[in-house]
Amino acid sequence: EAALAIDPRFSDARILRAGILASRRQYDPAIADLQQADALDPAKPMIKLDLAKVLDEAGRPDEARREFEGILKSQPDYVPALTGLGALLTKAGQYDQAEALLRRSLTLEPAQDEGRFNLARVLEQQGKRADAAAEYRRLVENPATTPAARQAARARLAALGR
Repeated sequence: EAALAIDPRFSDARILRAGILASRRQYDPAIADLQQADALDPAKPMIKLDLAKVLDEAGRPDEARREFEGILKSQPDYVPALTGLGALLTKAGQYDQAEALLRRSLTLEPAQDEGRFNLARVLEQQGKRADAAAEYRRLVENPATTPAARQAARARLAALGR
């Protein structure tokens, strides 16, 4: 608040405040802050990415999808947007599109936990249990996997009986 009082054009302060508001489920003001930050600094794809994620959390998936797609139109290899849109499409039951996006994100950045876990979930939801288990195992066996992702992958392997 103090930084914005000094300079209301300080986009980073808006981004930080939006994160706090979103964590409190105050989505409308968070979205407004991110939209203002984006207007102030349109060259930062991370602002649009944050906006897409908050829109999704707020139950506005069509708007979130437009944001993800807008990012990918200008930066087709932006892995966080590929992963985010893949996760959004998974929730919408659009598994084939989600799988394609998540595989592409992993081709560009193979070590990412989020994309691999989301791919495994898509495969699982498509009934491709063996393929899903293989992706979960990759997470468990990779020493670079975060502890949270490793634990989640182990839980899914157990749920699959693997």
